Amino acid sequence: MASLPEAVLRTRVRRTAQRASDAGHIVASLGNVSARHPRHDDRLLITPSGVSYGAMASADVVTIDQGGRVHRAVGEVRPSSEWRVHAAIYRARPDVHAIVHTHAVHAQAFSFLGCPLSADTEELDAFAGGDVDVADYAASGTGELAENAVRALGSRQAVLLARHGVVSVGVSLDAAYAVAQVVERQAERAWRLDQATELSASLPERGR
Repeated sequence: MASLPEAVLRTRVRRTAQRASDAGHIVASLGNVSARHPRHDDRLLITPSGVSYGAMASADVVTIDQGGRVHRAVGEVRPSSEWRVHAAIYRARPDVHAIVHTHAVHAQAFSFLGCPLSADTEELDAFAGGDVDVADYAASGTGELAENAVRALGSRQAVLLARHGVVSVGVSLDAAYAVAQVVERQAERAWRLDQATELSASLPERGR
């Protein structure tokens, strides 16, 4: 992605956010997407705060540095309030070039349990690099949340934010979003298996 023109990357950030929105993984502007800047390694392109992704234009994508200083924005548009999580991951993981943060229903619900999402399927192991750990709870938009996310993410491709959602990373926007989709699918599978186990336990022996 480093060779892509900035304008093209800005459009891809918008399209990825809108894909996630269309799939129900992001509602309104609750979730965010970013990409490492193609020329300045200490900068990132990130979705704006408070702008519905259905109405977002590529020009609305904000360029900031890893300290939060805005380098390019249209009008009064501000970067996502979760920019600290994105910046901290880019600092800690030079291999990461894109980040997708979603509030997909099943993954978000699983984050309330406080336990890792087990990589007991080949797809989660392949896409996320193992179990998806849960970062300790911290208030949204804080440096503490960013630190917790980096610690729990480690060298893997996804992390659950306790009582919040999921952050997935990758070498490209497509790769990062694919991880988010797989994590949501695995969280849904875990929920369905739990429901099936409860149903099975409630059935009479002859009905099993």
